[in-house]
Amino acid sequence: RYIFYFFIFLFLFFYLIPLFGSIDYSGPQWLYLNVLNILFLLFLYRLPNFIFLNIFNFLPLRFFLLFVLLAAFSLTYTVNLSLSLQDLSRHITILISILLISSSFVYFKPNFIIFSFFVVFTLLIESIYSLSPLILDVLYNGFGFLEADAFNLDAFKGVSGNRNITTASLVVKIPFLFFLFSYYKNYFIKAFFGFILFFPLFSMFFIGSRAALLSLSLIVFFSFIYLFISTSFLKSLFSYIFLCFFIILAYYSSSFLTPVSSSTSIERLQSVSFTNESSSNRFILWDNALDYIANHPFLGSGIGTWKVESALYWGSIGSDYLVPFHAHNDFLEFSTELGILGGLFYFLIFLFSFLFLFKHLGKFGLPIFTLFLSLGAYFVDSCLNFPFERPLMQVPFILLLSFIFYFHSNTKRKHE
Repeated sequence: RYIFYFFIFLFLFFYLIPLFGSIDYSGPQWLYLNVLNILFLLFLYRLPNFIFLNIFNFLPLRFFLLFVLLAAFSLTYTVNLSLSLQDLSRHITILISILLISSSFVYFKPNFIIFSFFVVFTLLIESIYSLSPLILDVLYNGFGFLEADAFNLDAFKGVSGNRNITTASLVVKIPFLFFLFSYYKNYFIKAFFGFILFFPLFSMFFIGSRAALLSLSLIVFFSFIYLFISTSFLKSLFSYIFLCFFIILAYYSSSFLTPVSSSTSIERLQSVSFTNESSSNRFILWDNALDYIANHPFLGSGIGTWKVESALYWGSIGSDYLVPFHAHNDFLEFSTELGILGGLFYFLIFLFSFLFLFKHLGKFGLPIFTLFLSLGAYFVDSCLNFPFERPLMQVPFILLLSFIFYFHSNTKRKHE
């Protein structure tokens, strides 16, 4: 069992591996996940009475398998075979990881509280990495940075290659910290988790990524509703006030350090509107993807090749624009590559996962609600960015689907 938890620890902390001189973080990280899959497989193979379960009797994972098979079929018509092979290998890596971890969860029956501590620990490490430029500047130069006119926010990208990926990774893990905050009734313990919560919230407010702030707002809103529904009014009121204190403290601390010339996180969230400029040209990207889907509804360009096909659209805009690799919406991007059916299969993974979690919320309570919030944050990021491309987002996705399958297997055993 200890070795099992050690492997889960290795999955969660994969981002600490050396980059070996690589410019892109994802290359060495995908390689690491493949090596870890092999080592984990060898470990599981030696366990007595261990069997690999048929995870595909669970609808979300069945649609994931269909999605991967469709991606494999796209090799027969892809416009760029090398790109398709690269992306297909990543989907297979994810599928194998889910198979290994889901089967091991059913075998070892992991403690959700221990798992949450692991996630919160990695959340804290990621937050500190993100804030390390600010922390080091205070240590060496005091508070002289308060007089700065502007900050280079890219310096706060932390363990990822992009600050928006960092905030997306933080917000997906925050529900597990909320779980521990709600689970423990002692207010000294709550204060401890509130202190930890300060760091990821400070990083998110300081960076001000709109997609992450939107996810965070939804998480806080639904968490407060759950607190009032699941506990007595007085207890929920105290928890509500306690949680609000740390959220407000993180917000005003980040606002105090934000240069006057920069917008605060609340201003950035309020600036979200249905215009192309406010969405960082996403409307153009989505319109291009929809146009391509309309012209190629059944067979797309092949898995992983939208980064090539999108250049045909952006080339007409002008040389002052960089050609984007992604559609900033995984569902649209997979539809351009695999046809409407491919995008639908990928969407159904989330739809049936949410339906299962919602259906069994009353049975399993807070753990299921935590998975619901975390998967919801990932879903929001999938609608606005491209989390599939980054292992930093795929590892939580793997673990979330594995835990959802674990609860599904528990419901099946109870009915047998």
